[in-house]
Amino acid sequence: MEASDPAEVGIVSVRTFGRWSAGRYVRPVETPDLLEALLELCREAKLEIRSIGLHSQPAGEPAPTSAVCRVRDSVWVVLCAADPPERHIEVLVEALRDHAGAVLEERFLPPAVRDLLAG
Repeated sequence: MEASDPAEVGIVSVRTFGRWSAGRYVRPVETPDLLEALLELCREAKLEIRSIGLHSQPAGEPAPTSAVCRVRDSVWVVLCAADPPERHIEVLVEALRDHAGAVLEERFLPPAVRDLLAG
């Protein structure tokens, strides 16, 4: 399993996440912006972020997937390049909900990020 900087994985598609709030439409947030905000929160929470590049799997082995895991005393957020950006968002939100409560309480969160974390 090869680890690299999440910025090297790249985003292939761009989706937007808009919402209605108090009777008005709040500007949609594009997927790359949302991913960057979630990655920044993970860094602030001292969660270890790792990327798995695309490579061939040995026969009979399951394909790698993005996930949150514990390695010794650290929490790792592993993002697989083969997974879509929406899966990366799900995994980052899971990591923040489960392991970064104190950091989330101490700082301003953009509405789109706050809505995802409240989810």
